[in-house]
Amino acid sequence: MIIDARIAEAYISGEDLERYKDDWIYYCFGRQSVFESSVPENRGWVSELYKKIREELENFAPHNEETVKQLFPQFDRVTGGCTIRLAVGFPDPYDAMVLEHDGQPCLVFDLYCTPVKFAVHPDCRPPAKCFPGDATVNPGGLQYNSVSGRLAEKREYLQQNIDP
Repeated sequence: MIIDARIAEAYISGEDLERYKDDWIYYCFGRQSVFESSVPENRGWVSELYKKIREELENFAPHNEETVKQLFPQFDRVTGGCTIRLAVGFPDPYDAMVLEHDGQPCLVFDLYCTPVKFAVHPDCRPPAKCFPGDATVNPGGLQYNSVSGRLAEKREYLQQNIDP
């Protein structure tokens, strides 16, 4: 897989991102760029998230690799040519997308998509105000907030009223 992290790395190093606002990824929804500037004060936790994601991508191997390769014989060829863009500058909710560029799939991950829906580790996560009240964060790694308000209420009710 090809990892293109130049935009995320530019943000982390404090560079002016204006030069990236015309990158094709920001025009993926039409004729107008969706690029948004990111707050520089959040570089620390974006950097931690970047390191964690980069490490996972560089060491990626599917669980039960033997079975995956039997089911999908072209797995190595397909994933080897896949581009992953680590970026910042997308509006909420575009934190993860699969786009097509020049006929090839491109996975785009915005490491600073507000409101933030994930954290790397409790001591490097974004401020609490970035999380909705029902967010769950796995201290061991990334976890998306997949529980809506109603589901959270039902889960809480079940936990309180049903014997474990």
